[in-house]
Amino acid sequence: TVLSADTEVYKEFTANNANLHSTLFKAYIKELAPTYSIGIYPTPEDSDPMPISLNLNYFRLVTVDQVSQTAEVVISMQVYWVDLRLVWNPSEHGQIPYVLVKSESVWQPNISPCDARARDTIDDDKTSMAKVYSNGTVSVNLNWAISYSCEMVMSNFPFDSHTCRMCFVLNQLTPLEATFELSRLYNPITMNGKINNEWALVKLSAAMSHEYYGAAIYFDAEIIRHPTFWVQLVIIPAYALGVLIITGLFLGDEEDVGTAVNYGLAVMMSITVIIGILADSLPKSLALPVLGYFVLGQLIIVCCAVLFVVIRREVKKGVMRLVSYYHKRKIE
Repeated sequence: TVLSADTEVYKEFTANNANLHSTLFKAYIKELAPTYSIGIYPTPEDSDPMPISLNLNYFRLVTVDQVSQTAEVVISMQVYWVDLRLVWNPSEHGQIPYVLVKSESVWQPNISPCDARARDTIDDDKTSMAKVYSNGTVSVNLNWAISYSCEMVMSNFPFDSHTCRMCFVLNQLTPLEATFELSRLYNPITMNGKINNEWALVKLSAAMSHEYYGAAIYFDAEIIRHPTFWVQLVIIPAYALGVLIITGLFLGDEEDVGTAVNYGLAVMMSITVIIGILADSLPKSLALPVLGYFVLGQLIIVCCAVLFVVIRREVKKGVMRLVSYYHKRKIE
């Protein structure tokens, strides 16, 4: 709420806010974690691992590189945890329910992406804010651009779909000290749909794991390709070209074998260009993609058609010579 700086209400609020900040952070040491150290006896009854809640606010798949098997994503996460050192009674501080402070002034869990090739922080650490509630709950936003390794099987290309796994891990905190949990606000359905011109997000699921080195959370993004580009600019032209060439071979002059061979060479040159495009767009793997079989089939059909026309002409010439020979013998 916007208030005038000279009103008594605002002056009282700023005084209470300053007093609250002084009370909270007078003895607060942000370098120390609020987790209870393992091995201290007696152990409190409520010394369960500290839950760290995650909510995926925004997910955007920027690019998918099937050659390098990587996916670049932009992610915005809201992270919650409870720091019992930052608890206060609102009735003692002007009914203030929360305070906004610089995120660098509070302790934060060390969350990092795993199985990632690169990570860039979008926010400036000096300007990002943290919201601290009266019950000790701390909320911060993490905005990252991450390049993940994504294993892709291209056998159905360009009608392929893949599942890219994005994981995050808690560093330096064992599962006995802190664990991940999904926020009740998490709703993956709102992120489904078109994410760029080539790919669509079908499903975004989440799973948690507790490893010996720390808690981990996995987001599995199931994506499917829009094949429009490849269908309209590769499959349909290649098919139409093959049909035209074969039609020309069988309906053209049977004696003009040179034209048939030139037709075949023209088609093979065109298919070679297509093969070059596929070689630059796909990783080198043992499995040939569907589009590769289609192009290879087109090449084999055209080669067989040219060979058939050439053989048919030679067979016809041989039959004509044989008929002429028997005709002469009959006359003699």
